[in-house]
Amino acid sequence: MKFSEIPYKRIEEAQLLAKIEEQITGLKAAKNGAEQIAILSDVDKVFNEVITMRMLAKVRHDSNTKDPYYLKEHEYYDQVLPNIDKAELGILKEVLASPYYEEIEDYFGTQYMVNTKMIVASHSAEIVEEEKELNELSTNYNKLASSLMTTWEGEEIPVMRLYFFQTDKERSVREKAKKQLMECSAQVDEEIGDLFDKMVQLRHQEAEKMGYDSYVELGYAKMFRTDYKPSDVAGFRELVKKYFVPISLELRERRRKRLGLEKLDFYDAGLNFKNGNAKPIVEGEVMLERAKQLYEGLSPDIATFFEQMRTQEMFDLESRADKFWGAGYMMPLVGLALPFIMGNLNGTSHDVDLFIHEMGHAFQFEQSKKVAEKTFQYFFPTKDAAEIHSTSLEYLSWQWHHLFFGEATAKYQFSKLNSVVFFFLNICHMDHFQELIYKNPHWTTDERNAAYRQLELEYFPFTTDEYLQDCAYSKAGKGWKMHGHIINSPFYSIDYALATVCALQFWQKSKADFEGAWADYLRLCQAGGSQSFNELLELGNLRYPFEEEVITDIVALIEEYLDGVDDGEF
Repeated sequence: MKFSEIPYKRIEEAQLLAKIEEQITGLKAAKNGAEQIAILSDVDKVFNEVITMRMLAKVRHDSNTKDPYYLKEHEYYDQVLPNIDKAELGILKEVLASPYYEEIEDYFGTQYMVNTKMIVASHSAEIVEEEKELNELSTNYNKLASSLMTTWEGEEIPVMRLYFFQTDKERSVREKAKKQLMECSAQVDEEIGDLFDKMVQLRHQEAEKMGYDSYVELGYAKMFRTDYKPSDVAGFRELVKKYFVPISLELRERRRKRLGLEKLDFYDAGLNFKNGNAKPIVEGEVMLERAKQLYEGLSPDIATFFEQMRTQEMFDLESRADKFWGAGYMMPLVGLALPFIMGNLNGTSHDVDLFIHEMGHAFQFEQSKKVAEKTFQYFFPTKDAAEIHSTSLEYLSWQWHHLFFGEATAKYQFSKLNSVVFFFLNICHMDHFQELIYKNPHWTTDERNAAYRQLELEYFPFTTDEYLQDCAYSKAGKGWKMHGHIINSPFYSIDYALATVCALQFWQKSKADFEGAWADYLRLCQAGGSQSFNELLELGNLRYPFEEEVITDIVALIEEYLDGVDDGEF
């Protein structure tokens, strides 16, 4: 069945809530563990359908945010899902209080019970109205960002397309594109600031109602983080700052020399080489054909799966007006055991990164089918582990990058390892900023801007006022408002950095023993969400990202590679 042919049916709130009440009554009346397990299996099927229809509605809405039917459906779920979550708590509390707890755990697995505890710890009947309003505000932010258009060379284009022109070889074009992006962002700056302030206050109210000191603790509970604490992440950020800031300054100077510039300006950040960045030599259907060759090289399993996705048209990669504005995502349609990949390709090397990354998510989802037979929950790793599979596939694909970049492959790979240094710093900057926001919920927008700017100078010391003298928007610390993760997904961004530490380990292993590295990766994918973060690391023979020795080894790995490349050849 092709994606366009998948039937959609709204989940009617009243019928679902009645069904949940019936299930709660059944759990209370159950005379043994087997009866409760049977009811919980039925619960699993019901919520499987809820999630599938919700996700199907979201994908169709995101493909055209102006579609009136799916806009209405999207807004409907924003309002009813918190009510459903509230009802679900009744089931989960029965599970935790069950006299047959051990039988349930033995059947569904330890992680099922851990997930149950974390849902109860992060949801409450008292915060339903806040959740509804947060959903609405998040939707409004996405609509606002998706609607941003601008004119370039007489053509009206989505603002996201300006990122492509920031990589142009002509400095005047880069400058124009960067300044135009800032102008577009400034048009909605105040509106986003006000919107986000409401979101912060609502999240703080939720934390207070649930007895947390701040939303930091509640946010971690919502992320199902059980194997590390905010203090561990703070330590990770300090390690990144300690080891990556010095390298970033060296790499920046190296880039200045490559570009032959007296000094780097803020609009030069998108260009790595004087003769232009590495760009894909293929696009559209040809890119998909090359992807087929890549996956055939990796493994018959992923090659067969990719062909299935193509046949069922489970991709939407074209950048166009009124489409979801972000880079992209993989949406698992759990009830159909199908993943859908949404993206906005822009003609840069990021297109290849994005496509392989999202295929990593999709492949993990597909490989988790067996472990998810008893509960659909196991399709989904905990959020702290979810990015490992996708990011690692980018690096496990290393020897096939030539399919997309041809003679520019070495240039692309050098850029990828060069960029990862700044990526770590950027992710930690955003995470640090979010922690300060929720520890200081009553800050004004100006105070948030000032905090963002101060942290920017810590993680990127070269971003002085002189460097940003012609970029008032960034100099005022306003750039965070166009980061969707900051607005919509508190504390999620750090997971990309943790995943990259793991991905680089896979890359290192694959160079010495590809088959062994792939076997570790496949085992990790097949485990899905059946184990915790630490357990999944052990399963994949991966080292713990929070240890200083692990970070120094990763730094040494990156430096060794970059120092071994004569970038003057590019």
